[in-house]
Amino acid sequence: MVSMKLKKTPRSNRISSAFLIIILFTGIAFAGKQLGQESPDSAGKNLKWSTSYQDSLEQAKTKEQPVLIKFEAAWCVWCEKMEKDVFTDTEVMKELEKFVCVKIDVDKQDNIARAYKIKSLPRTIVINTHNEIVGDWLGFHEAAAFSKLLRDVDEYTHTQTGTTSAPTIQEQTDTSVESQNIPQIDPNNTDDLIGLLGYKNTGVNSRVIGFLVKAGSEILPGVVPALESKYLGTRIAAWKVVRELTGDKYKFDPWASTSERVQAAKIIKEKLQSTEK
Repeated sequence: MVSMKLKKTPRSNRISSAFLIIILFTGIAFAGKQLGQESPDSAGKNLKWSTSYQDSLEQAKTKEQPVLIKFEAAWCVWCEKMEKDVFTDTEVMKELEKFVCVKIDVDKQDNIARAYKIKSLPRTIVINTHNEIVGDWLGFHEAAAFSKLLRDVDEYTHTQTGTTSAPTIQEQTDTSVESQNIPQIDPNNTDDLIGLLGYKNTGVNSRVIGFLVKAGSEILPGVVPALESKYLGTRIAAWKVVRELTGDKYKFDPWASTSERVQAAKIIKEKLQSTEK
């Protein structure tokens, strides 16, 4: 058998080779920047979400850009998942740079949610430069699928299509007759507070929710039945109270069908009863 000895490379030569490799890669990176190449991590880094619907429309009109609206809520689990897994995706962010992006909290801006007839979340709507709705997507979509939706709608964002126009929305004000007759609120009267859940005056509604949350978990048996109310505002307000007091312990969707809401409320009631025992 022939034995072979590996020839050792002098230390000085190894250092020189490593130094040359570093210089080579540095040169390539610099050349890439010089050519205007963008690293994947930098795509969409300047993307900003507005929370003002009217300002976004005006900005889009000035820049001649389409508008992308995402409807969300603090209690919407799938909205949160899209926020973390989809709207941070490199390819999705790159596509979103073509739009003026606005996010609408359906609880805080319910006038906008009503105008667009939002009944379930998450919901994403695209308005082209002719004020037409050219994209309307319901539910959660994986990043790759959502990126494709954005690419598919791209050809319609600057072309008049004859589709439904975006609704005209008036800013929320407190000049209505109902807002001028604000009810007296007794923070110690739980029954009255529960009866005011979902009150159309946002100031009253927020105070009621705050008082009920402050009252603690003992008021939950009285609040949970309000989850089955036929009024969306009442269900949303009741769910805010339940969520504030229990965290992510229970699942409920104020926008779900009647049968689904009744079943979810029933499960919450049963779990509360078992906890009391």
